[in-house]
Amino acid sequence: MIGNIANLSRWEWFKLRRRWMLWILLVFAILFAQLAVWGQFFSYRNLQTTGGELTVPASLQQQQGRAPRTVACNDLLSGDPARQPPDLDAQVVAGLAAQCRQQAATLPARLPRRSASCRRSPSSSSRS
Repeated sequence: MIGNIANLSRWEWFKLRRRWMLWILLVFAILFAQLAVWGQFFSYRNLQTTGGELTVPASLQQQQGRAPRTVACNDLLSGDPARQPPDLDAQVVAGLAAQCRQQAATLPARLPRRSASCRRSPSSSSRS
């Protein structure tokens, strides 16, 4: 009985090795899984570098008719006039900065640092 099962499994493996569609589908499944992982990674890095982004609607821009655009919160909160958008009114920039401060309050939850279990204390590394 066990010999029959071994022969059957060997025959099925022989057939699977020669069928390309199965392997092609496996490659596509792996690629899509990696796509999700890399998408989350780059989203995380973008959130880290920009501090979040806000969309400035066309109605708030001084030049009417322009398409809505995004502004990085790190630029708004930097206090550096060179990094702030020059074509926006000061009140609009102040309102956007207030929204960025609200987003910055939620950033620690959205960008978790190393957990306490991952950190090593000096006393735990000296134990043998």
